Amino acid sequence: MARMARQRWTLVLLAAALVWPAAPALAQAPLPGRARMRPIARSSQARRFIAEPMSEEIAPPSPNFEQPRILQSLPELPDQPASLFQPAPPPGPPAPDWEHPYFERDPLLDPVDWPRSGWFADAEVSVIKTHVNFSVPITTGLGTTGVVQLSPARLNWTAAPRLEVGYRLPSGFGEISISDRYFNAMGSDTFLGPDGPAARHTEFMVNYTDIDYASRELTPNPGWGLKFRGGLRAAQTFLGTRVDESLAQAAAGSRVFAQRETNRTTAFGPHFGVEVDRRFARQGLTWVNQVDVAEMFTRVRQEAFAATTTVTPTGFDSGDTVTHFLQYVPVLTAQIGVSWQPPRWANSRLYVGYIGQFWYQFGTNSNVSFGPFLQPKYTQFDNQGITLQWSWNH
Repeated sequence: MARMARQRWTLVLLAAALVWPAAPALAQAPLPGRARMRPIARSSQARRFIAEPMSEEIAPPSPNFEQPRILQSLPELPDQPASLFQPAPPPGPPAPDWEHPYFERDPLLDPVDWPRSGWFADAEVSVIKTHVNFSVPITTGLGTTGVVQLSPARLNWTAAPRLEVGYRLPSGFGEISISDRYFNAMGSDTFLGPDGPAARHTEFMVNYTDIDYASRELTPNPGWGLKFRGGLRAAQTFLGTRVDESLAQAAAGSRVFAQRETNRTTAFGPHFGVEVDRRFARQGLTWVNQVDVAEMFTRVRQEAFAATTTVTPTGFDSGDTVTHFLQYVPVLTAQIGVSWQPPRWANSRLYVGYIGQFWYQFGTNSNVSFGPFLQPKYTQFDNQGITLQWSWNH
């Protein structure tokens, strides 16, 4: 028994020797929870602690705080998230202003070599030669003697001016414009008719107005440009041909000394175009290609008149007939040329090129058939020539 008592006291003394060096650290370290222990008495073997209320504020650890050895041997994890005792980070960039206006110049969507945003105007004049294929027989009130089928005279060269005014939006939003083109071609000649030589005179007028929206597109190749255009077109055309011969010549033959045939159209419909340009190495030079297709729904008014040498109580015998019908008229316009922007005048641009325009069945009456195959007479016209254009950008 004495031996077991000596071993027990030996273990107690050994435990006291191990606990004694760590006692000051345990006294200073805060205990978990809302209370910490304060030593109230000290002896050579142990300490006694009582609970002391802790304040509501959590004090940061002091710089001289020494962790126990067992805690120092453990791996330290990164401070994630950052300590609550560190200062707040500086404020970041302000939130984007979503109420900012859209239409502002953008360096990526508005390259330097593109036309600038704002008001612009194009003044264009084309020197063209017009060819008309119109030969539709129309019976007048004179019966078999009053069938009018006149071919137009050869038309002279004429000028076709065009004016366009619009506004180009920034940031690649495109442009809105209105344009008008007009030309009037005339021709006179003498041809050999059924009664002999006869004088023939033809007048041809075309006027159309476009209201368009155009969008300029970026391409993978910086040297190329692409532009789409679409809108509505309103057009008017007039074709009139008159043939006169002397009364004596007419009396000896068919007795018809005056004939007149007219074709008037009023059209409205959409059109769509595309423009492809290629900038040359030399500054300011650009090769431009344009194609435009219009779908015109047309109301046609045709009139035929004939007068004979037969005398009636009211004068010379004459007859007149007016016909109305609807027709679908497609229009194709092609243009190719070169534009140049002078270095000293960045707001101006000069263009020279070829223009060709084709109007199909503008006077064809699909309700009436002629010939052995019962096909209507198709009427069409085209104008081709050289165009010169000057563009100004505000």
